[in-house]
Formats: sequence, structure tokens, C-alpha cells
Amino acid sequence: DGLALLSAESGETRSLTSPPTRSPDDCPAVSPDARTIAFRRSISHNVSEVYLLDLTEELKPKGEPRRLTSLRGWILGPAWTPNGREIIFTYGVSGTPNGLWRAPASGVGEPEQLPFTGNLAFWPAISRIGNRLVYQRWMPDYHIWRLSLSGLATVAGPPARFIASTRDEESAQYSPDGKRIAFVSDRSGVDGIWLSDADGSHAVELFSRAGASPGSPRWSPDGQGVAFVSNSNPEGNFDIYVIRASGEKPIRLTTDSAVDGDPSWSRDSKWVYFTSERTGRSEVWKVSAAGGEAGQVTRNGGGLAFESPDGKSIYYTKGDPSTVWKMPVSGGEESQVLPSVAGNAFCLVKGGIYFIPEPGTDGKSSIKFLSFATGKVKMVAPISRPASSEGLSVSPDGRFILYTLIGETGTDLMLVENFR
Repeated sequence: DGLALLSAESGETRSLTSPPTRSPDDCPAVSPDARTIAFRRSISHNVSEVYLLDLTEELKPKGEPRRLTSLRGWILGPAWTPNGREIIFTYGVSGTPNGLWRAPASGVGEPEQLPFTGNLAFWPAISRIGNRLVYQRWMPDYHIWRLSLSGLATVAGPPARFIASTRDEESAQYSPDGKRIAFVSDRSGVDGIWLSDADGSHAVELFSRAGASPGSPRWSPDGQGVAFVSNSNPEGNFDIYVIRASGEKPIRLTTDSAVDGDPSWSRDSKWVYFTSERTGRSEVWKVSAAGGEAGQVTRNGGGLAFESPDGKSIYYTKGDPSTVWKMPVSGGEESQVLPSVAGNAFCLVKGGIYFIPEPGTDGKSSIKFLSFATGKVKMVAPISRPASSEGLSVSPDGRFILYTLIGETGTDLMLVENFR
């Protein structure tokens, strides 16, 4: 699972690293003087960092690898600048890319984002003379679809594209009164939290900030506030924020250096649940909606969590691929509820759980429903194209389901002249 050096002359293979986890060391890049290797080392699920391994003149390891970054996200494609002083790499959190970053190879100084590349930049390469940067720019195509229901888990008609533009829309969530929808869009040119009427009209931006990646909006039970995750703070950490639906300045609820995400509200509006990797593993935590110290909720892994309608239990994802589990709000034994769910694509209602399981071997997806009364799972509707794992919402009156489908995606090669 570690890095190895292959001799082009003899074909001999020499081991260079031995990672402490089951995940392999990968994405190696050799420095211009051939004396250091930059590579990616996986720490835990969706968390990896850039490490450096110094080499002797005989190209043998000179001690153990040293950690260069502590961003607590995922890393792709480190590349050296021709002078060997900096390393360029892709950084992201959970399923959200956060563009290209640069870090001094000396380890002195903090990594900084390259703002001109945007958030969807991957796999950097730098010309030998150093004034040209090439990278892949991912071109996703996300739109929000709506499925009409005539009753519990009963389809009233075919699904239809509902909120769409020439840019991306995803993570739609109905307000508690069903009159508004919160969603994520980059239709203004930057990622932001948007609000619209229940029919998708009169969309207005609630929050955005250049260089930030806000996401996962969740309404408070009284409909007055929206919790979301963003890296809009000076440190660039992904933390939990709450903003009034009327559009005031957001309040930052978490400040830990770990990655926090996937907020949701307790039924009494007093607490905000969220997932955090501050213990080294993704767990469910909660913090007062007024701010303060956060408390750990799960102990055996956890992700997106929702309180049950009666406020007595929490249902949450965990694992990769994701499963859904249940435990009492006050603590206690946990039990598995669903063996498969695509990321965060599940929604609690009074009679059960609507969810999108992981695609089958044929690659096809579907919306299903688990009945609390019978314990059985029912097919609600097939999904004709790949579905996003971020967000599934059911209107309070049970008449509509909102979900995100992925259209045609691709990548472009982008060239930056005069890079320095």
C-alpha cells in the first residue's frame, strides 16, 4: 500500500513508504532536484494530507515521511513548482472541491488558495520554466427535480425538472410551512445559498462569499433561520453557520479546526446537529443554536443526522458506502435502519423514510420508502439518470419530493499564463 521506486534499468522495486492505515499512499510527485517526494496519505474517510519524503543520493528514504498540510480535507495531485519551493494541489472537503492551493515545501507558512482557479479545479501541472499552470476544470450539471405524490409513497405523475438554470442547483430543502425552498446554486457566478417560493419562482440569494463554498442548507423548525456549512471564515475552515431567512449577517456556531458539515435542527430549535471529524473520525455532534461548546452525540461513527418527528430519536448516516442508523436522543444503543443510502439522500417523515439507495450493478437509481408501520421497503419511482447524494426533501403536506439529478458532465483543460 506504500510508495515504491522502480528501476528503469534493472526492473528492481524498492519500497519507500509504509502507511499506517489500510489506505494507500499515492499521487507521488518528485521534486526538481529528485531529493524529495510529495505524495498524498489518507488519514481517514475523506481526509488526506500532503506528505514529504526526503531521499538520499542513492534514492533511499531519509527517515520517515513528514506531514506538510493539516487541512483535514481530501487532497489530489500535488505538483512542484520548478524552483522546488512550493507545492500546488487540489483540496476539498467531503464531496465538495475547494480549488487549487499552494503550500511552501519548507513547511513554514500556511497553505493558501489560488483564487483565480475557482473551486472546481483539479490535477495541476506546471511547465518546467514555471510560468504556465495547466489544470482540469470540472464542468458539472446539477438540477433540482420534483416528483408529485398522491399519497404516502404513491406517485401522482412523472418527475419534472423543477429548479434549473445555465449553472448548478442542488440540495433543495422545503421550509417547515412548505411555502419556500432553500437550495445551493452558483447562478450568480459563485456558490451561494438561495431561497425561492415553493413553485421555484422569485429566487433570491441569501448568502455567498467569493472563494467560499457554502452548502447543505437546513431550515429551523420555526422557519426563521437557515443553518448551513461554509468555509467563509478567515481560517478557511468548514464550519456551521446560522442565518436569518430575512437575510442578516450569519452567525458562526463552530470554530474547531476540524471539518464540520451537514447541519440539521432539533425539533425544539434549541440545538443544531452536525457531523465533525474532530476526533479523527466522522461523528455526530450538536451545538446550541445560540452558540457555545459542542457535544459529541455518536461514538461509533456518524454523519448527517435528523431528529424523529416526535423528538425522541435521531436517525443518521454512517460508513462508506452509507447506511442509516437510529439511537435515542438521550443516548443508548444504536440499531441499523437501512443497509444502503446514497450519501445523504434520505428524508424522515411521520410514516417512514424516503431515500435513494446506492445504485445497483446496472448503475440505475431509484427513490424508495421504508414504512415504519410494516418495516417494508417500497419502490416509489425509478430515476432515469445519476442522482446527487446531497439532499432529499419532502414537502410538509407530503405532495412533493425534491432531489438533484446530474446531467452531462465533463472537464476542460485550463491554461494560466504568467503563473507565479
